[in-house]
Amino acid sequence: MILASLPTRRGFVAILGVVCLGLISLILAAVLALTVREARQVQNEERRAQAAWLVQAGLEVARANLERDASYQGEVWNPAMKELDADSGRVEISVTSDPNTQEKRIVQIQADYPAQGAGRTRASSTFTLTLPRPMKNEDAP
Repeated sequence: MILASLPTRRGFVAILGVVCLGLISLILAAVLALTVREARQVQNEERRAQAAWLVQAGLEVARANLERDASYQGEVWNPAMKELDADSGRVEISVTSDPNTQEKRIVQIQADYPAQGAGRTRASSTFTLTLPRPMKNEDAP
């Protein structure tokens, strides 16, 4: 009787081992899929943050140019990111006069990071800037 039950036990242990390996494989596949999804999510968040920073940098570029020249109308700017060894972004700056007042400019900024590609993230914003008043020369008669 003992000899008859030994092959049955071995078969049951083999099937149990295959089932356990299958379950472990499923768990590992789920963990791997979750890790890949989280890595993509982190990369997307990094791209969104970089695009937002490019919008802020574009605003500072527009502000500096408007301080030098009130007729500045904008530009397309491709900042170099050599330090990051990455694809650079693209910032499009558009400046128009405020229809309500001559002292203000409406600045529209659209930033893409990276500049091209399927994973490109875009951020945009509109700002109203007041032109600096010309300084009076107190030495003039």
